[in-house]
Amino acid sequence: MKKFSIKTLGCRVNQYDTQYVREQLKRAGWEENQEGEGSNLCVINTCTITEKSDTKAKYFLRQARRENPDAKIVLTGCFTDKMRGLEGVDAYVSNMEKEKFLVKAGLVSEEEAFELLGSNFHIAQFEGRTRAFVKVQDGCDAFCSFCIVPFTRGRSHSRTVEQLVQEVRALVFNGHQEIVLTGVHLGSYGLKKEDEHSLADVIETISGIPGLKRLRLSSLEPMGLTPELIKRLSELENLCPHFHLPLQSGNNRVLEVMRRNYEVERFFEHTALIKKHFNQPSISTDIIVGFPTETEEEFQGTLDVAQEVQFSKTHIFPYSHRSGTLASRLPAIDPKEMNDRVNRLTELTDQLAYEHKLPFLDQQTDVLVEEKDEEGFLQGYNKNYLKVLFKGEEHLKNQVVSVSLKEAVSTHFKGECEHALL
Repeated sequence: MKKFSIKTLGCRVNQYDTQYVREQLKRAGWEENQEGEGSNLCVINTCTITEKSDTKAKYFLRQARRENPDAKIVLTGCFTDKMRGLEGVDAYVSNMEKEKFLVKAGLVSEEEAFELLGSNFHIAQFEGRTRAFVKVQDGCDAFCSFCIVPFTRGRSHSRTVEQLVQEVRALVFNGHQEIVLTGVHLGSYGLKKEDEHSLADVIETISGIPGLKRLRLSSLEPMGLTPELIKRLSELENLCPHFHLPLQSGNNRVLEVMRRNYEVERFFEHTALIKKHFNQPSISTDIIVGFPTETEEEFQGTLDVAQEVQFSKTHIFPYSHRSGTLASRLPAIDPKEMNDRVNRLTELTDQLAYEHKLPFLDQQTDVLVEEKDEEGFLQGYNKNYLKVLFKGEEHLKNQVVSVSLKEAVSTHFKGECEHALL
């Protein structure tokens, strides 16, 4: 049996793409290797959002060649074009070519690929996960000054409602109780002249699929969020009340230089509307620290916005230089100062994450159980995307159970399981 392995770096879109490649390979008769087994084919799905991502991709390439000297090495993902010409790579498959992965990797002919996959191939499961990611759009037209993604994934384009419904139905049929709708710029779904449906339309349609217990949105850019969308989402019973809204900076001048196309005041308006239409919502965010030319006073604005919004979780990114972006031409912040700002923001947002959890204590919450940790605690997330640990049996995995929340720290709750919800 032909064996393959896949290493994945980066975002949920990349994780979806990995599953898409995995199912193509399995349809073509390949078997995924188990830990400790060798591979005839090594696929590395790369990311280039930061310099650290580039370094990891190169590490996985060296590791694959070292551990599988006779295997075929295929690179795909956002770092692919930068990696072209590197020693040890047998084939490159760009993001725009993943639908024809088998052909571009040199594994089958066009005719054989059509016989194997047909004309409307989609994923039917999400291996190793209780939550399944579904990519509703790809690419981005925003061209933020710090971001390389529009150059690696192309312009924004949306999948049809019919394609998405077919895929979600298959995933629900195969046991996934939570679907996460994801995209490079989710809020741009349906904005092209040729698109027949809006983002609200597709979310409402998917929400109504029988058997789907939870529907979650991965990330919404503030410029794609509208009052109408928030109101329509609030009317869906199985939509999770968690919104990930990347702030990036709490200062209007910095936002303008970033080319974010919104101001802090508008961000406040969106979060206020979410809190108006949803009961106890969670709002998480991304923040870039040390963006070129950012002053201490401007950074203080970011701290103030975080305090005002009370984010449930904050992903903090020290600015990473990306050649080819507009921001790469600007004077950099001193690394020591950047590190100091990262530490101060981390301290604040950890405290905010803890404070966000306090009103939930002693309440019952529904947790989708994902795994058991080394200390014997079952782990999962409630609808607010708050992590919960509790003692329980293995058979509760991939079930929604009722848990009483007893303790809180910045990263998670500890609770007691009451019963499985059938």
